[in-house]
Amino acid sequence: MKKLIAVILTVFCGTALYAHSVSGRITDSSTGEGIPGVSVAIEELRDVQITAPDGSFTFSLVPAGFYTLHTAHPLYGNKEMAIRVKRRFIADIELSGKVYSLTPVVNKSKEIKARPGSQSVTSDDIKYMPMSGIGDSLRLLQTLPGVGSSFTMSSVPVIRGLNPIYDKTYIDDIPVDYPYHYFPPVVPLLSSINETIIDRVTINKGPYPLTYDDSIGSIIHVKTKEVQQPGVHGKIIVNPLLPLFPTVYCEAAPSADFSILFAGRRTYIDWAADAADIDTDNTFYFQDHYLKLRYNFFSGHRFYFTSMGSDDYISTDDINARTEYHAESVKWQYLLNRKFFLETSFLRSRTNHYYSSRDVDAGDTPVDVVFSPLMYRVAQTVTADLSLLNLKTGYEYTVHKDGVSGNIALSELLDYDIKDQTGGSISASFPIEGKSFSLFNETGIDLEPVYLNLGVRYKYYGPLKSNSVSYRGVVSYTTRSSELKIYGGGGSYHAQPDMYYYLGESRSSLKEAESRNGILGFEKKITAALTGQVETWYAKYEDLFSSGFDTISSTELRRLSQINPYSRDNSGKAYGAEFFLKGKSGKFEGWTSYSLSKSRMSDGVDEYDSDYDQTHIFKAALLTHRGRWTPSVVWHYYTSMPYTPVTGSTPDGGGGFDPQYGSYNSGRYSAHHRLDAKLTYTRENIRCYVEFWNVYYVYGYDKGNREFKTGKSYLFPVYDKDKPYSSSNPDKQEDIPPVFLWLGVEICF
Repeated sequence: MKKLIAVILTVFCGTALYAHSVSGRITDSSTGEGIPGVSVAIEELRDVQITAPDGSFTFSLVPAGFYTLHTAHPLYGNKEMAIRVKRRFIADIELSGKVYSLTPVVNKSKEIKARPGSQSVTSDDIKYMPMSGIGDSLRLLQTLPGVGSSFTMSSVPVIRGLNPIYDKTYIDDIPVDYPYHYFPPVVPLLSSINETIIDRVTINKGPYPLTYDDSIGSIIHVKTKEVQQPGVHGKIIVNPLLPLFPTVYCEAAPSADFSILFAGRRTYIDWAADAADIDTDNTFYFQDHYLKLRYNFFSGHRFYFTSMGSDDYISTDDINARTEYHAESVKWQYLLNRKFFLETSFLRSRTNHYYSSRDVDAGDTPVDVVFSPLMYRVAQTVTADLSLLNLKTGYEYTVHKDGVSGNIALSELLDYDIKDQTGGSISASFPIEGKSFSLFNETGIDLEPVYLNLGVRYKYYGPLKSNSVSYRGVVSYTTRSSELKIYGGGGSYHAQPDMYYYLGESRSSLKEAESRNGILGFEKKITAALTGQVETWYAKYEDLFSSGFDTISSTELRRLSQINPYSRDNSGKAYGAEFFLKGKSGKFEGWTSYSLSKSRMSDGVDEYDSDYDQTHIFKAALLTHRGRWTPSVVWHYYTSMPYTPVTGSTPDGGGGFDPQYGSYNSGRYSAHHRLDAKLTYTRENIRCYVEFWNVYYVYGYDKGNREFKTGKSYLFPVYDKDKPYSSSNPDKQEDIPPVFLWLGVEICF
């Protein structure tokens, strides 16, 4: 008996003293994302752990027994829970922000359902993947399905073969027409949206929600960050080899109810020249800024003030040009109760594009052009969660002022070498003025597993005195067992003429562009970490913006300007299929996309391939975190955009030769392909990275000719008017740039 008792005691004591583990993950209840920096403590063991960046924590060697688990975070408050450890214990804990959140769960979930099949890139994607280069936050969008580009260095995404002038960018709820830094006056070089302020960038292709406006193509929605940590934090991003465009970022939360977020960049070549007392006739600078103030008032009110803008300026012996935009917004959010949410915003926005030529022949008048429309907008929306119905309805009232002026018409600015153009002796003004009003509604009907979304927008556009009604409908069906979503829908959309088209044109000939589109697709969760998507689409375009150009504009100008106002298109159609696969496998993560499409346009007489038509676009992005090192690559393969071939020449009577053209957009060069790579090293408060585009551009050495072998790709023909047409004239413009190397350092404080 004594031996039996001894055995029983040994078993029970051994069980009591056996060491187990307690682990888990702490997430934000509203977003589902892991919360880093949470203090997690087991009271009885006096042991404290801090959650990792993904919100996970682990306690080892925990004896069986009863314990009290505590969590603490300045923005999420304190929480405790009783646990009993008998074996390995896993606790998944959700915390709600102590800083009051005015975005109910219903708003987030219904926005996601509003357009199945949307894709996005996150701030971490932009940080660790190649393609950002000198700080371009939007270039990585070109790896998503249906998104192409004009050339290697181009910043503007070309979505579904449509002129980007018909797409619209929103920064939170602020519409921005041209969020790019320009080499004035026509070439966008990089995004003016600083990557440090971005939380996520999403492309909503048609039929997109009608809470957005003024696009017959797609919506690029930039969601900015919210301050997450108390105290003051920031970073400086510089290039050690070429420190000409540094970024300064700072965020501060002096209290749980007040926060500040700021980011700014500026080149300082001009300052350095002034400091060194260098006498030069050339001046050049870029700068951009973003400021967001947030204040929580009582338990149901939140106020935002946002200011953003960019400025680009160049002055030489030949030209003087400036492009800029500035927007200021005040927003009040009011949570009436758990079912009703009111948002009121006031916005002032101005876009300025100035250009004048200086070096002209005697007797000629320099070109002098000013685009400077001003907009004031007040908007209110109400979001309601009514059981099966989810509504978002509101209005916008806009006042348009000022406009454009110049001594040359847009149709005369067809040559890329704009500095050689001359203007008329009289400068005329073309106002873009009037008052606009619109009403919109988005209704979601949740009949699980079927979800239906209907949207409508009525708009009176004051500058043209026009009325339009846009509408859409999308239905999706989800089979829970197989985690498959099937969706389809379509809509009709309108867009107002861009400011360029008012220059020298008759106001009575301008009208709103219209599109009709449809989609059919499915999303499939293949594994817990891998999702796939297939979508087919069709779009038809009418009343496209065209100034009736009766000449062939420079292919060089159309390609480099990217956002192209020099189009001859009046109508068109496009269709295609897109495939997308995204997920993780072990330590690797990334995505791949493929698009097969066709885009055809017409000028009312002839039908031809769109300036932006790309039949095949394939992209593959991959990264892996290996301790402090993060290598990543992006591989590209895409059909080149069409060009108009030169088939001959005729003397111009002045010693030169005018080109003769073949069929419009009937020529193409071979497909482009390249590999971009990036290597990031992170250590405590420092992140260093090196980025290299077109890794295999140089693939060998020809000893006979004593030259490197290169994988060149071409964009368009370049015709020399001083020479007649021949096998060597026109020449071929190589991709811009053929290779690219960038080093960067990020210092956090």
